[in-house]
Amino acid sequence: MPQDVLDELYNAIDLLNKLLETPKFKSYVAVSEQTKEDALSKATKHLFLHNDTFGIEAKSTDVYKLLSWYGYFLNKRADDTNAVVYLATISILNKKILKSESCGFMIDKHTITEMYKMLTKDGNHDHLAIGKNGLYIAFKTAQSICIQQQSA
Repeated sequence: MPQDVLDELYNAIDLLNKLLETPKFKSYVAVSEQTKEDALSKATKHLFLHNDTFGIEAKSTDVYKLLSWYGYFLNKRADDTNAVVYLATISILNKKILKSESCGFMIDKHTITEMYKMLTKDGNHDHLAIGKNGLYIAFKTAQSICIQQQSA
């Protein structure tokens, strides 16, 4: 994967880590550096496995993949009983990335709430969960719709 692609991916990860350090989130969950490293390692491995499995050659940045998966693994590794890491991940994906890079569109609050609820079911009630891949594809689909609207 080209270095500029990796740099952009890691910048997105840094956005999430900084948000988790704010008082709003830090009062609910403390995420250690080791937990961040472990989550990044798992997310990166999943990214390469995903790309290999589906024959994807990463020539451009898909921050939705790595950030969705990083947030997912971070939540699983952290002592996050309130799943605030999921909230922070969704917030960054929706407000910082989707809104700024595409057509100014954000996913509505009701859908975000449903997405969060489905994420929290992962591991306990998998038949009701969307998991890491569902989180990724939800935002990737929203991005695709925005791009299509812009070119229409």
